[in-house]
Amino acid sequence: MAAGILTIGFAFIAGMFPVGVKLTAIATEQTIAPIVADEATAKMKLYVEMFNASSTEPNLVDELKKAESFGNRYVDLVDALPGIGRGDPCEVHEFVYPSARTNPEPKKYHWSALCGLLPDGNVHVSIFVGRKAGAGARYRTPNSNYTQPNYGLVPSGPVDGDWPVPVKVGVTASVNPGEERVLTIEPGYETFINSGSTILDDATGRIYRVMERTSDNVITLDRKWRNWVVPSGDFVWVVPPAEGSGREPCIGVYQTVIGF
Repeated sequence: MAAGILTIGFAFIAGMFPVGVKLTAIATEQTIAPIVADEATAKMKLYVEMFNASSTEPNLVDELKKAESFGNRYVDLVDALPGIGRGDPCEVHEFVYPSARTNPEPKKYHWSALCGLLPDGNVHVSIFVGRKAGAGARYRTPNSNYTQPNYGLVPSGPVDGDWPVPVKVGVTASVNPGEERVLTIEPGYETFINSGSTILDDATGRIYRVMERTSDNVITLDRKWRNWVVPSGDFVWVVPPAEGSGREPCIGVYQTVIGF
């Protein structure tokens, strides 16, 4: 009897280890994510000031105005400031955490920033902090030309990025009474948004959490979608999982306003 009790007890203890490891990992990421966002904000201010002071590099506010003239509300920082473009060698150190040069380089976390121009001329910034699934993981690479109407839309785009980054996804809001939190993912984007995903509304900059996704590509949000529906459809930004993976790569989204 004593041996049986010990066996059952050890079985319960052994079952707790995976849960403990998972909770520890979550706690670690919840601690790291805001630190990464703070560092990203400081770097952004430095980047923009440097580019604004240059007579040859683009001005962020001017580029955001240009993007809006083509119907693009939010723009990725590395697209608006091509001097620090995605895929450049500087990305290995400037957009990852820890950003210090280490050897070997255990780089695991990466940040991206979406910028939108506010009426007062300041810039609304949404910083996405992501986790790389593995050394060989590959991620979606969005269309980076914001002078095109399909900026950021990648229904059949390449999966050749080294780091998880936000991409633009087409959705349709339900107009049925009682379905104020319901969106349908447009064809071609079925694998981009899952239960637990964090999405950003391209029109308002509001952040939503996906509570549930059904087999017919319908998602339910944590709160009511905005009160108006664009006739041509809506767009949201999301960080898709790595190719062949269903694990959610985004561990946090943080917003701030930066004035220049």
